[in-house]
Amino acid sequence: MCELSALAAISTVVNMASQQHNAVQQSKYAQAQLDAEAQATANQQALAERQAQMEIQKGITEREKYLRKARTQQAQEASMMAASGFEMDSGSNLSMLQDQAEETQHEANTIVQNAEIASWQHLVDANNAINQQTMLETKKSKLGVDGLDLGMSMGRSLLNS
Repeated sequence: MCELSALAAISTVVNMASQQHNAVQQSKYAQAQLDAEAQATANQQALAERQAQMEIQKGITEREKYLRKARTQQAQEASMMAASGFEMDSGSNLSMLQDQAEETQHEANTIVQNAEIASWQHLVDANNAINQQTMLETKKSKLGVDGLDLGMSMGRSLLNS
């Protein structure tokens, strides 16, 4: 009879050890998955931040290109008006040239503003990636605690048997 209880106890210990081993392996696998996801979100964050910088640079480049083209066109118009004998220093011709310059500057500002809006969306994406990383780190830390609790509860069970 003692042999049966000893065999039952040994069987219980082996079974619990097997369960603990499986739980540890599952925990390691889950942590590895979370590490991979965290790396992917870190890559997404870096990419989104880079895209935001690129949008700003693109906007600046487009603004400068637009301003060069507009200034060239304004200079051609002014020279054609002057060659035709129009007075450029006063009156409606001066007002027209000033209006064109203001419109050009407004359009240049709009180009930069649109780039800033596009950049902002990428920064939102980067912030979302940071939040995702934080969530994954929290999950990972909870996995470690749960694995420890599982081992402690199995140890308590063995002691109570």
